[in-house]
Amino acid sequence: MNKLLLLDIKLSHILFNKFNNRAMLFFSVFGNAYFILIFIAILFFILPDNVKLLTESSMISSFFISTAIVFILKFTVKRRRISKGDDRFINNYDPYSFPSGHASRVAAIAIPMQFISSILSVLVLLFAVIVSFSRISRGYHYISDCLCGIFVGIISGIIAVGLSDISTQFLYFLISLIKIN
Repeated sequence: MNKLLLLDIKLSHILFNKFNNRAMLFFSVFGNAYFILIFIAILFFILPDNVKLLTESSMISSFFISTAIVFILKFTVKRRRISKGDDRFINNYDPYSFPSGHASRVAAIAIPMQFISSILSVLVLLFAVIVSFSRISRGYHYISDCLCGIFVGIISGIIAVGLSDISTQFLYFLISLIKIN
């Protein structure tokens, strides 16, 4: 196990030193919670009605499930980052790297995307890998942080899809409250 951990650290440092550039900075923001929530909101306006509520409720549930799991794991494991760079949020509020919340959130919305298209779901999972690579190259995460983040996201998506009937009913309830007012 120690050899695997040392390999993780060594490879992560190599990626950090070789690929830390503007392109990686660009991709590293896509797993941000604000970006994911804006993406979900945009989909709400463009999805056809027959998949809208089921997809949206599953994506929102998956987002919150993965965020909760990541938060618990981060403050339980307390693994320090390779580098905090100049990211003010990381420096002030999120000093721990395990697991990657960015990777988790992108993977979490990929699973409910199957209601729209399985090809789109796979593309979003591949995008989670790109976001992960960017997070490693920026020095915010180790490889194992991102792999675990993707795993947490996939599990969160599966749980959310399993609970989709409940979350859809809850979303219908919220919409009815908005229409009343």
